[in-house]
Amino acid sequence: MSTGTWERDPGAEAPSVDSSPDQGTASTHDDTPCGYRPCMMTHAIGRARAGRDLFLVQSGGKAPHSKLAPHGLLDATSDVDVLRDLFAQAPDANIGERPPEGTVVVDVDTRDGGAQALYELTRPYGGLVPTLTA
Repeated sequence: MSTGTWERDPGAEAPSVDSSPDQGTASTHDDTPCGYRPCMMTHAIGRARAGRDLFLVQSGGKAPHSKLAPHGLLDATSDVDVLRDLFAQAPDANIGERPPEGTVVVDVDTRDGGAQALYELTRPYGGLVPTLTA
């Protein structure tokens, strides 16, 4: 997921992104509730089309959306239509992803020396294997 602050473009039209589903992006040519750049819904649809289960997270935060994902990752879905409905209710929401079974997730806080600690922890074992990041 991207981090940062996005300003709403009041005159923005729905995004039109054409790319391979293998790249994890969406092809949307329909009306979407997006006026933010980049549009989290577009990212969510791409991830869902790649088979990933997603849930909505509060705008500007990391906590699951209290009304649309009250059970957090247990509310995750890869159903594109459901995600569109959720984003219609909360167009400025962020996205969270349920890790696939067998996946280990490590949250490294780089602001407090986490990258160095991870390096020191994994160095005796040859470091980390190639890793997906979000």
